[in-house]
Amino acid sequence: MVGICGGYTTLSSFSRQTLDLLRNGASGRAVINIGLSVFLCILAAAIGFWSAEAMTRNVPNPTPIGLVTILFRCIERFKLDQERHEIMAVKQTKEFRREAVRIALNSGLSRKRVATDLGIGKSTLGHWVSQYRTADLSTPEPQADLARENERLRLENRVLREERKILKKATQFFARQKP
Repeated sequence: MVGICGGYTTLSSFSRQTLDLLRNGASGRAVINIGLSVFLCILAAAIGFWSAEAMTRNVPNPTPIGLVTILFRCIERFKLDQERHEIMAVKQTKEFRREAVRIALNSGLSRKRVATDLGIGKSTLGHWVSQYRTADLSTPEPQADLARENERLRLENRVLREERKILKKATQFFARQKP
């Protein structure tokens, strides 16, 4: 709560100072105030990230170059997190959810792998699985459809093999017949 209030009061003070500068006709100083405030805010955040990373890695003598490197790493992580969040924020259809659950339950792959392949979070997939299990996803209808389709394809395969054998014999027969 202190962090939220502190951030709010800092932002309020920054906004108030900028508005006062603009009202007094010092638009150049207002722009400089905005630029420096934003730059110093990003620098302070980078120092915080850098300090945390330096403490976890026990970096003995941190350098400014290390700070810049860590800052760029943090920016890249932030971009990746944003992209992942945007992908995951898309509302998935019921069919997509059912198919994701079916794949998770029947593919033999780990849930983490299925979630990654589908571009959703592992916890989201786990939630869907538990939700559809209670809704009895494994109704006999899809299984019966698969069994019927499988049987139909086996029969079709058998017929095609027999036709191929007949065509081979006919080809051999006509190849032997020389006019």
